[in-house]
Amino acid sequence: MRASLILCVAAALAAGGCNDPAGDDADAPDAPDVREDGGGAEADVDEAIGHECETAYDCSDGVYCNGVEQCVRGWCVAPEAVACDDGLDCTQDECNEELKTCLFTPDDARCDDGNPCTGVERCVATARETGGCVAGRPLICDDGQDCTDDSCDPADGACRVRLHDGDGDTHGDRRCFIVDAGGARLQGDDCNDADPEVHPGRDEICDDGIDNNCDRQLDVHDDLCVGTNDRCDAPVVIDHPGTYLGSTRGFGAEVVTSCGSGADAIFELRLTEPHDVLLSAFGDAETYIAVRDACPGTADLVCAAGQVRARGLAAGTWYVIVKTASFGNFSLTVELFAPAVVQYVTGNDTCAQAQEMVNTAGSTTMYIGSTAGMANDASASCAASANSPDAVYRLVLDAARTVTLDMRTTSFDNALHVKRDACPGGTEVGCNDDSGSTRRSYLSLSLAAGTYYVFADGFSSSNSGSYEFEVTISP
Repeated sequence: MRASLILCVAAALAAGGCNDPAGDDADAPDAPDVREDGGGAEADVDEAIGHECETAYDCSDGVYCNGVEQCVRGWCVAPEAVACDDGLDCTQDECNEELKTCLFTPDDARCDDGNPCTGVERCVATARETGGCVAGRPLICDDGQDCTDDSCDPADGACRVRLHDGDGDTHGDRRCFIVDAGGARLQGDDCNDADPEVHPGRDEICDDGIDNNCDRQLDVHDDLCVGTNDRCDAPVVIDHPGTYLGSTRGFGAEVVTSCGSGADAIFELRLTEPHDVLLSAFGDAETYIAVRDACPGTADLVCAAGQVRARGLAAGTWYVIVKTASFGNFSLTVELFAPAVVQYVTGNDTCAQAQEMVNTAGSTTMYIGSTAGMANDASASCAASANSPDAVYRLVLDAARTVTLDMRTTSFDNALHVKRDACPGGTEVGCNDDSGSTRRSYLSLSLAAGTYYVFADGFSSSNSGSYEFEVTISP
């Protein structure tokens, strides 16, 4: 302690001060306030603050964390405490007196988003762009099954499994099922899991071609729908080939046709150019199809059970009447073909009298004839008897072709067979009986160049009569 300080203290005791009646040097810096609890400029009270000094060393209290005391104009001045801040949100920043340095301790809890499904978040000092927090590795819930939607429950981090719901309508795909924890099988019920407007409980739209309520009944086939084409003035329009759904539930018999009886549904067929038209109807009960140029009209162009072919229909409007033996649903398939070239054939009773077939590539020819009164020339592997009358055709191919043969009758059970090179004893290359019904036989054959004999035959000895025989040669 210097002598001048001793003299000043002594004078102060005697005169109440030294150089300053207030007892303080006017040039001395103000000492910072100190809280009663020891806080303020520094946590620990530095007793040197506010006293005279020659160097900062005279002011040091030996505490690192409250900063470096300064000697300013001969007086000790309190410093700013050491600021420990690494700029990261997730670290605990503190000044360590023992180590005389700042410590930054990562605290993972400060990064926790509260969702166990996102994994464990970490506090990493190098992740400065995110405030130090690094996202965890999300929990992967995947059982490897296409029929399930797997997810993590944020409430407890457990994997949950439910039926796949591709369209988000809360109905799982009906091709899928899962077994729950109790062993019960949970089956999906959505018939179209790509369309949220299709699912059980949905109202059936009766004319959109969609099973809207997934009851496996489409449009008028659904009990919730009733057809409207039960009168000639309210037909369903057919303006393109395809399959049309129909029903006679609740219908009356509007039109008297030349075949069949019962309730009928009316369709209007619109053709923009001439066609041969093949109509097929199958349903809950036996079906009959009639085609006429007016409705109700008085005469059928054609009428038959299950299937009819109307040939050479001109462009314009035609009416198709479908009757069912009892009330029920049916589907009507409409196929359009270019009008066939028609040949009416007689006298082709034997191999020597065989009718020469048109063999032009890309051609379709209709042969119309009868086997009534003819002899039996060849046996068929697909027919029950060798005694049925047959009509004989000869086809000569100059190159390999696909040949389609379609034989139809209205009065007898027919059969169709083809032999190569010789007649009647050639090698059989194709035989068919009852292609969909006893009134139709059908073959589609890939044939090499050569000579073939085609037989329009009956299934048994009593089977003979009129037939139509359509032959198509591939291009």
